[in-house]
Amino acid sequence: MLKLESVSINFAGVRAVNSVSFKLAPNSITAIIGPNGAGKTTLFNLISGLFQPTEGRIFFDDVDITRLPTYKRVRLRMGRSFQITNLFPDLTVSAHLIVAATRGSVWKLTSSTEKRVKEVLHEVGLWHQRDVLSKDLTVPDQKKLDFAVMLTQRPKLLLLDEPFASLAAEQIDELAAIVVEMGKERTVLLVEHRMDVVMKLAHRIIVMARGAVIADGTPGEIRRNELVQKVYLREVT
Repeated sequence: MLKLESVSINFAGVRAVNSVSFKLAPNSITAIIGPNGAGKTTLFNLISGLFQPTEGRIFFDDVDITRLPTYKRVRLRMGRSFQITNLFPDLTVSAHLIVAATRGSVWKLTSSTEKRVKEVLHEVGLWHQRDVLSKDLTVPDQKKLDFAVMLTQRPKLLLLDEPFASLAAEQIDELAAIVVEMGKERTVLLVEHRMDVVMKLAHRIIVMARGAVIADGTPGEIRRNELVQKVYLREVT
């Protein structure tokens, strides 16, 4: 699915990501955790094509995408969400999906596209709010809409950058359930600071510090890792 080989990037002589290598299995949920400045979002930017590595290679479905622009990665069925949702405030929920599904060419709207939009709206629980403007949605529902926009492209890999940011504890469970369902048919890679959520959701956790991977394992293995405890977990638990 996704494979990184010794991926590094330098900014003004500073190595922000340092020789990161890992593979992701299909239909799994993997979390990347670590202290602020560990290189997590920079790594996401490398995978999604916003940055290009100084060294190393990135493969997606055995295709070398190291130098591929972002829009071509999307066409290979890679999707990404950002910590802050980037929605059009005066567009309805369904209009967002139609624009995404037709890539802005709304005159190309077909019955199959309309069917896909309906499927996605049901998948994320927004069918009954399909005619609501995005600015009138709650924060959790805006997060769901952000997911839905990605899902219209039928991605095989979802990159979720702090999907639970800005949510109160009582708002997390429903969104977490959607992430679990997405991970049954797609590969999910997420960056998240809420350790209680990560430990419940992720099949695998990759821990970064100072741009490098310092641990990689199951939630149980990561919880017991003495180095991770020293570097990170004691700060957030």
